[in-house]
Amino acid sequence: MFKHLLASACLIMWFAATLTAQSEDPILFTVNGKPVTVSEFRYIYTKTNQDKADFSEASLRDYLDLYTKFKLKVQKARDMRLDTVSSLNSELDGYRRQLANSYLVDKEVNEKLIQETYERMLQDVNVSHIFIACDRNAKAADSLQAYNRALKLLALINSGTPFETVAADSSEDKSAKENKGNLGFITAMLPDGYYAMEKAIYAASKGAVLGPIRSNTGYQLVRVNDFRPARGEVEVAQILIRRDKSPEKNTLQRMRIDSAYTLLKGGAKWDDVCARYSEDKTTAPKGGYLGFLESTAISVHLKTPHLPWKRR
Repeated sequence: MFKHLLASACLIMWFAATLTAQSEDPILFTVNGKPVTVSEFRYIYTKTNQDKADFSEASLRDYLDLYTKFKLKVQKARDMRLDTVSSLNSELDGYRRQLANSYLVDKEVNEKLIQETYERMLQDVNVSHIFIACDRNAKAADSLQAYNRALKLLALINSGTPFETVAADSSEDKSAKENKGNLGFITAMLPDGYYAMEKAIYAASKGAVLGPIRSNTGYQLVRVNDFRPARGEVEVAQILIRRDKSPEKNTLQRMRIDSAYTLLKGGAKWDDVCARYSEDKTTAPKGGYLGFLESTAISVHLKTPHLPWKRR
């Protein structure tokens, strides 16, 4: 009733034949006269083992043994006419429906998320935020403390204190002292851990203040400043002069960037000015080239790991 190939040389030969896409599909073994082909076995072996399907001799032997036993059990069940027992057929139909429903639900959810993301990517959103640092894995007491602090800041805003003032005074985003919490225009998809924020800002109207919103790094109060059609990608090059903590050094740095700007306005070649002035040693030899950036391209730095968003 049953025979199969065990020799490793044969296993290697029929897998080689399959991999080289030969037209013939060798029969690996038969059960009660019904053939099991190499392609069938290879498909089941690959599907079951996924990334562990290394096609080694030991792996192939083990799985061949399992698969032949499975085929024999199926044939024995047929010989016993178990496939005609109504209770077993009803149970099997139930399993089929469960699997089908799971597949359909997953497919519907995926399609909905894809459509949602596509629609959001058609718009850029200008937002400002106030950030309260609190790691997702922080103790409950620390999370509650951060959340309550965010609520107090929200109360200040609702009572009439300008959002920009609260951001500059209280946000733990280091850049808020200068940008008053404004992140510029950002676009879906936001990084992992910021879906709640993305969902909130795209559902909000212009001028709305939202939060506290939990992210992987803390709590945020967010104001939606404006919407615009998505700008897509922009090809960018830069001349970078870095800021310094010293006011005196910053004055000199400002003079350097002004000098570079004056040279460019006077007709100097960009690549020459970039090579001479830019402090980004990686991009300066290449004309400051940064490539194509989207609306979420420039990092917003926080005391905790920065939000890896891009902006422009």
